Amino acid sequence: MTTDDEIRERDRPVHNQRGFTLIELMVTVLVLAIVLTIGVPSFRQFIVNSRVTTQANLLVTSLNIARSEAINRSENVIVAATSGTNWHLGWTITTAGGTTLRTQGAFEGNSTLVGTATSLTYASTGFLSTGAGESFDLCNSEATTERQITVVAGGRVNQDSSYVCP
Repeated sequence: MTTDDEIRERDRPVHNQRGFTLIELMVTVLVLAIVLTIGVPSFRQFIVNSRVTTQANLLVTSLNIARSEAINRSENVIVAATSGTNWHLGWTITTAGGTTLRTQGAFEGNSTLVGTATSLTYASTGFLSTGAGESFDLCNSEATTERQITVVAGGRVNQDSSYVCP
């Protein structure tokens, strides 16, 4: 026969201990440190390359907007750098009548965008009014990808992502 104490002991719920041992915690911290050591530099490179791509797309979009507005408004539209041929400091898109359509501020980071001209003028036909193409070099010493953006005389914009800055 069983006593009352034996019955209570048998029916009492078993509580397993919860938590981590010091060794398990140290192994987890070590694995995390290794992953971060490998991952952080490549993530930084990813961010720099993404920034260069975004900056190239900003210029391409602005040039396409200017061309489209020139055709739609049937008047010249000018894209002009804020400071000489240093397009990375910003640019504006204005109509021949002086209406500002868009303003782009300076680029963040170490990127430089240097063009062959201080401004581009799209005629009402969508062609460049100069009759000659222009090019822009987008360089960043930290990036593994750089861009050359060219505008042909017909107004079309092209990007060369295999370009290597001098």
